[in-house]
Amino acid sequence: MKSSWGSHIVKGFSAADKKTKTRVLQATAQSKKLPVHNSDSSNQKNQPLVSNSRTKRSLIGDLSCSINAIQVLELERELELKKSEIDGLLKRVGCLENEKANLSGQLVSLASVMGKQEDVLESEACDHFGSVEMEVLELRRLNKELQLQKRNLSGRISSLESQLATLAKVSESDIVEIKAEASLLRHTNEDLCKQVEGLQMSRMNEVEELAYLRWVNSCLRDELRSCSTRSSDKPTSPNSVEKSRESICFSPFQMDQDSNDTATRRLYLVKKFKRWPYY
Repeated sequence: MKSSWGSHIVKGFSAADKKTKTRVLQATAQSKKLPVHNSDSSNQKNQPLVSNSRTKRSLIGDLSCSINAIQVLELERELELKKSEIDGLLKRVGCLENEKANLSGQLVSLASVMGKQEDVLESEACDHFGSVEMEVLELRRLNKELQLQKRNLSGRISSLESQLATLAKVSESDIVEIKAEASLLRHTNEDLCKQVEGLQMSRMNEVEELAYLRWVNSCLRDELRSCSTRSSDKPTSPNSVEKSRESICFSPFQMDQDSNDTATRRLYLVKKFKRWPYY
């Protein structure tokens, strides 16, 4: 479908072709007239040269005819080219009109989509504005709470600073007294530690003596049992029993063994009592 703009272009090209054709015809007519006029003037001036002028005129006519034919062919070729260009332009105009229609449809669809998006954005903006207002209120409430906490903390800090100031005003005499009391307590603690060590040593000695006595008692019991068994085998007098007991108890070998045992027991007891805690 051709548009009005394309029809105007075609009309313009047709008018231009008509003008070019009229110009070509006028040029051919003038070229035909000019040799005749020139031949007349030459005949009036110089009669002997009539034959030469005729030959020149015939040559000029032949040349003008050949030139006019070539120009007509060139103009026809140009006309065909212009027509092909006009057809291409008309096709291009049709394509452009189709593109224009498509673009107009796309613009309409885009306008509808943009309208929908604007509506959605407005609704989202309203919702976001409401949520932002709630957040602002919450932040204001938190700000007030923080201000109250700040006031309480400032009051506590001021009270602590006053207490520190009162503590800093303690005189040097009080500090000296406190140091003297501390040294006195240190000395008393050392004395008490020494007393505790002495008591522990006395207790260890008593325990050693008690253990030694128990050991001696057990040895005597064993000897009495052995003596009783021997006496049951052989009847003896009480004097012989006492002598044998004395010989057993006070023999040098037995005394050396007893001393070694007591030494080992004492070392064991000392190590054991060193592990006991202080009360």
